[in-house]
Amino acid sequence: MSKEGEQAWHARRQQWIQASKETLETKKQEAHELNDWYNDHLSTQKHFDMFYKTFVVKRVQSNKPVPLRFAVKMLIHGWKEDGTWPKGMEAPPPSDEEEDKLL
Repeated sequence: MSKEGEQAWHARRQQWIQASKETLETKKQEAHELNDWYNDHLSTQKHFDMFYKTFVVKRVQSNKPVPLRFAVKMLIHGWKEDGTWPKGMEAPPPSDEEEDKLL
């Protein structure tokens, strides 16, 4: 491989593997909007029931990605409601409580 070819390859590779600042900002904004949406829509036990029955029991695919912290809370709630969660066992406290305050 010639020196110029190798340099061109490395330059192109850098463009492929490095996200632009705009892309990172866009992804960050989308994540905040998604968290806000789930914060608004998973505000009561009734909402957790509805989401659990829709996504888990009926296996309906979500048209929005479900952030892991919401998915875990929804699953634990649903498992407790349908008796799959062991009686007397409590889930560990969320490790993202500090993040919740920031969002």
